[in-house]
Amino acid sequence: MPTGHGGYRFSHALIQQTVYEGIPPMQRAQIHVAAADALEELHEGNLGEHAGELAYHFSQAKTISGPEKLVRYSLMAGEHSLDAHAHEEALAMFQQGMAAKEGHEMDADSASLLFGLGRAQLATLGRSQIPEALGNLDRAFEYFTASGDVERAVAVAEHPLPNLVALNTGAIKRISRALEMVPPDSRTAGRLLSMLGRIAGYDDGDYEASQSAFSRALEIARRKDDPALELTTLAGESYVNMWHCRWQEILDKTPRAIDLARTVDDPAGELLALWGAIAAEIATGHREAAWWHVSEGIILAEKLRDRLLLCGTLYRVAWVAGSEGDWQTVRDVSDQGLELLPMDPRLLATRTLVEYQLGEFEQGATYLQRSLEVMHQVEPGPTFEYASMAGLIPLIGRITGEHGHQDAARSTAEAVFASGNALPLAARYARVGLALEAVDSGNEALAAEQYDALGSLQGTFMPALSVSFDHLLGLMARTTGNPDRAMAHFEDALEFCRQAGYRPELAWSSCDYAEALIERDATGDSARAIDLLDESMSIAGDLGMRPLSERAAAIKAVEESGPSRPPEFPAGLTQREVEVLRLISGGKTDREIGEELFISIKTVGNHVGNILNKTDSANRTGAASFANQHGLVTPDPVEGSGYPAADTLSILSTPCAIDYAHTSF
Repeated sequence: MPTGHGGYRFSHALIQQTVYEGIPPMQRAQIHVAAADALEELHEGNLGEHAGELAYHFSQAKTISGPEKLVRYSLMAGEHSLDAHAHEEALAMFQQGMAAKEGHEMDADSASLLFGLGRAQLATLGRSQIPEALGNLDRAFEYFTASGDVERAVAVAEHPLPNLVALNTGAIKRISRALEMVPPDSRTAGRLLSMLGRIAGYDDGDYEASQSAFSRALEIARRKDDPALELTTLAGESYVNMWHCRWQEILDKTPRAIDLARTVDDPAGELLALWGAIAAEIATGHREAAWWHVSEGIILAEKLRDRLLLCGTLYRVAWVAGSEGDWQTVRDVSDQGLELLPMDPRLLATRTLVEYQLGEFEQGATYLQRSLEVMHQVEPGPTFEYASMAGLIPLIGRITGEHGHQDAARSTAEAVFASGNALPLAARYARVGLALEAVDSGNEALAAEQYDALGSLQGTFMPALSVSFDHLLGLMARTTGNPDRAMAHFEDALEFCRQAGYRPELAWSSCDYAEALIERDATGDSARAIDLLDESMSIAGDLGMRPLSERAAAIKAVEESGPSRPPEFPAGLTQREVEVLRLISGGKTDREIGEELFISIKTVGNHVGNILNKTDSANRTGAASFANQHGLVTPDPVEGSGYPAADTLSILSTPCAIDYAHTSF
């Protein structure tokens, strides 16, 4: 179309591109130089807003204009994008600038590009790529330090790092060196101390050093009347306290951080404080307060446009939604997060558990396999990847009834404890897993060990695994042969879950409590067990928890079909001992008997010992012979016992889709 100036302008982009490509390369470069010069003159007072456009033109003209202006505007555009939380754009700009510096000696521009590149990478890349970003920060810090540029060296040292435990960031070394460069009572020292407290607390696991650094930072903040420093310090302290399970400290200090956030523009600091508050509220049973913090956190995370921070916030949404059985929300937020970071271990573990809870074993196995792949990408140790799997694998086994994974779970837990400095929250994941292993295997010594380790956690909740510690303590007390103590813990679990509105865990606690009552078999226990099973089935049915619903229904069917008055049996055998004896005669192992009668392996062992004593038998073969001689062996289904055959007692109608025997954990 005519331009009115003796030339033509092509309106169709395809025509524009075709004409452009027909221009000789040298002439094209000259056109870009002319365009860039015109833009520089036109926007002389506001080059930052147009730095990306300028960087583009100089990248197309670098054969004749050289790399200097390309580097200058790439760096300027990258910083401008970071300020706008446009991290992907910033990443591209810094990479373009670094490419232009290839083959040149390190200088201030190179160090600045590395610093920018490292920050953009931390905001956009997954955990497996974070070491590259940290390496770029290190190179920038070393250059600025060597060149005497204290301001830039300090900026590198105090830059926030991903909130990932056991990451070995090397940040403590950088911060300590930077502290030597600045006045000890300055605001800069306060910011460095605040970052030091954070890293010492969740990277090094040194809680005392962490608290000392935070205390010094807060002193400076209050003496200098610096609310921004106070907020970032309280936020870091909240996050460290979360990993050290200091729930009351978080609840005491979070209101101050929230008040400061009303006047200080620090969305990242405010979000970190909210993360700690969400964990503390959900762990102590305050679900509604946790929802309020979650809603505020989502707004902040979306504003920041940082993938790790957004996925971390979505993970906490899943905590709260999962605690009340809102599975669709858990699925929605996990889908949203996994689209951003497909191998985010937090969201993969969360989604795995939900699919198994709902009986979608094939889907669950897919997400579990992805979780395991992520775990194997990091070094064994007290990381989230290993800790979460140490708790999740046995929990899946309890849901599915498949117990061929105990060695894998144990080795994962051992990896968490091997370093000797596992953070308390990571250790709790592993101890939950070991506790469930002890319950499933009837390992009394292991159950007693975990009971002692977790005994102080009554009245609290493990959000990532949706487990009440009162429930877990009840299971372990039952395993160690303390039925009355177990009943007290189960009652506490029911009260806690009802008050908190944690319906899925209430359903599981009710079912396990019913089994314990049936096993104890005192006056009134059977009726109470039936009521609990009804409640468990009602909740499980409402929430679509098929494995639990089928499990509770099977237990109830067995209990209701039992005889109202026990018959007399030879040698003073009880009804339950006869049931065990019949299964012994059928060649069943203790584990198989326990699974069929819904009792622990330890209880089976006690029954077997009583049977051998009462029948004066030296071994199981002798006991089976006694059963035959006295007419106690009957064909399947067992007549008169009230217990159907083994296939009827199968808890799950669909086997676990993942083949544990051939899966590398």
